[in-house]
Amino acid sequence: MPPLQRIPSNQTISETRTSVSTHRFKTGRDDVSENHVQGCLPVIKKRVKRTIARTPFLQSIPPKDNVASIGQFMRSEIRIGKKLGEGGYAEVYEIEAFDLCPVTSSKYSKDMQTIRANFQRDAIDPSTGRCRYVIKHMRKSSLEKSRGEFATGVADMAAEASYLMRFKHTNILSLRGLPSKGLESLEEGKYDSFFLILDRITETLNERIVRWRLEEKQNKKTKILYSKQIASALEYLHSHRIVYRDIKPQNIGIDSNENIVLFDFGLCRQLPATPGDSNDVYKLARAGTRRYMAPEVAAQASYNCKADIYGWSLVVWQMFTLAKPFSAYNEHSHLKYVCIGDERPALNLLDSMKSLHEDIYFPVPKSIRAILVKTWDASHTKRPGMHSVCCELDSLLTRQTNKTPNRFSRLVSGNRKVRVVNA
Repeated sequence: MPPLQRIPSNQTISETRTSVSTHRFKTGRDDVSENHVQGCLPVIKKRVKRTIARTPFLQSIPPKDNVASIGQFMRSEIRIGKKLGEGGYAEVYEIEAFDLCPVTSSKYSKDMQTIRANFQRDAIDPSTGRCRYVIKHMRKSSLEKSRGEFATGVADMAAEASYLMRFKHTNILSLRGLPSKGLESLEEGKYDSFFLILDRITETLNERIVRWRLEEKQNKKTKILYSKQIASALEYLHSHRIVYRDIKPQNIGIDSNENIVLFDFGLCRQLPATPGDSNDVYKLARAGTRRYMAPEVAAQASYNCKADIYGWSLVVWQMFTLAKPFSAYNEHSHLKYVCIGDERPALNLLDSMKSLHEDIYFPVPKSIRAILVKTWDASHTKRPGMHSVCCELDSLLTRQTNKTPNRFSRLVSGNRKVRVVNA
């Protein structure tokens, strides 16, 4: 609370109330919000503890080199720039600088002091002048709706941090920093006290698709490479029995090296380790974005990792055709014609002309069509696994490279290296 103010003889009570409100605005104080945030902490801790208890992957020890590179910061040490995007609960801003507090730094080990100093030094890429990192935290508006929504959002972010800390794959976005006090930072009572520091992507795949459409570019080789890199990231997740559940162009980034990176793991879940085969299904909540949602997910039936494979097929279709899948369908029509009626997007211009719901800009290459038909099959048991898809794409990339020896001489995606014969 701001200190009590004596009312000058020439100032009315209403004027004093205005000045107190102005003081709170200028200092960022909001007692109701602070109490709200602090009151959510026990609920958040309980939810995170429950998530970890049912997720063996999150109980594993993170790779040492992952943990060794994660910086710890106070929120007050991070200077933010423009807003880059927002999701269901959170928003993302670029980080302009790290204004390190000497007193805070002195409390860390020498190694952590070095890590923090490196972040401060490398915040801006000197070759481009762009900010290298972003901060993701809760939106202030999430406090205005309900305490439960804020708690859910922070718990999901904390779970996402736990996943990212353990992931080790070229095509998955890396976690770079966390609050010094972890979830306890919420004791400060500020909506943005808990945050994630991540690498900044150059653009999302959705933004790149829009640019391709404006430039009328087909870019077949690049799109096959991107298809493989997305598939490789999903293959890695599925090898740990983790289903991503929200595959879409908006959740796929392109980094400064023109490589694909998958991000936003707030909805991913690890499936139980059972003695069954890869076609076993599990009762999970309906999650994801409708147009990329597998029929079994949209119908609120049980599903497994192969729901991601269906979503992958529609992302790849969108990359090649530059059109949104099922763009004219509302939720009812999508359920009727796609989920129940087994309708799928057009693969060539002739089929597109006959279609009532979409116009494609380019046809899908014949070499990709067979893969899409298998991966978007209505029956999850008939969809191939991601390992099989990666192998097919590897073969396509090899053939593409042999046609143009000077490009794609070596593909490195995830942990698999493909050497090109006669390159």
